[in-house]
Amino acid sequence: EGHIILGVAPNLPADITDYFKRMDVIWKEVPITTDCTYAGKPMQNGQPAKELKCPEAYPDYKMSWGRFPLARDWLLECEDCTGGVMLTDARDSYFQSDPFAYPFGDKPLEQLPGEVMVFEEISTQRTSHWLTYPPVNQCRNVKLTDYTMLCSGSTMGTRQGILDYIDVMVKEFDYWKDHDECRNDGVGDDQAIHNYLFYTQQVKNAVAIPHRTGPIHVAGVQADKVFRATIKKVAEERYDNDLQKAESFVNRFGYTNWSESDNDSGGRPKEWRTWLPPEHELIDAKTGFITNFDGKPSPQVHQFDRFGLYTSSQFIMDLMRVD
Repeated sequence: EGHIILGVAPNLPADITDYFKRMDVIWKEVPITTDCTYAGKPMQNGQPAKELKCPEAYPDYKMSWGRFPLARDWLLECEDCTGGVMLTDARDSYFQSDPFAYPFGDKPLEQLPGEVMVFEEISTQRTSHWLTYPPVNQCRNVKLTDYTMLCSGSTMGTRQGILDYIDVMVKEFDYWKDHDECRNDGVGDDQAIHNYLFYTQQVKNAVAIPHRTGPIHVAGVQADKVFRATIKKVAEERYDNDLQKAESFVNRFGYTNWSESDNDSGGRPKEWRTWLPPEHELIDAKTGFITNFDGKPSPQVHQFDRFGLYTSSQFIMDLMRVD
């Protein structure tokens, strides 16, 4: 049931579009241009600091912003899309179960805890981070000092809740692009805006879902910490503290069972589903699925690529083939 709508590059190969047709996926081509009216951060002579890319349909918005009004257009076009909606990045996310079947206590998802659900990152990631605090402070003179960081890449809610959320995001984009102190060339300030709007109560009927307790698990910060710690360990044990060689090793052979897989063939060890050490408490050792705090598979895992190249698309596809 339901619909999957993807924004894609123009002129996809026929095998991909044929697959979309078989899977009943709606795809929307997104032509990209450098003929943008959003100029980025101006230099002293008034010219843009660098050339930006934007959707042809929305040249006023850089790419990280333009996806929001595009998604609004696609949702409005879909008259059958009347139930719950997930607005999400696709490149760095995958699904382990149906996020729309996720229970909140004894309530089905049809009875949402709010019209809009935003999702917290790990509690140690705060809005004092450079991605959020400096741009919001400079643009709005608001100090997002010590709140839990919210991820702007995955949001859920009712149809109307998501439409209202996009409207308030776009309204704020318009403010930022019209004020020199707000404009910048960065690609992550949609997350700064997302956090600013939520923590200043400008997103109607919105609720923040704590980390690893809902249908979306934003794994990126913890994944990167695990990745970097493993690289450091491998560098110390195998490569005389050469981090570059250690990173290449982890990307190829992963996190565990190196004695079985550390060979020229690069084959996976027998117990490859136990792909993360147990001390991280992130996976089900039998299935390899990344879990919520309750031990059940996280319905969507977002930012899985922060585990490095070992968790390739092929690895994820193999992981989902449970015998």
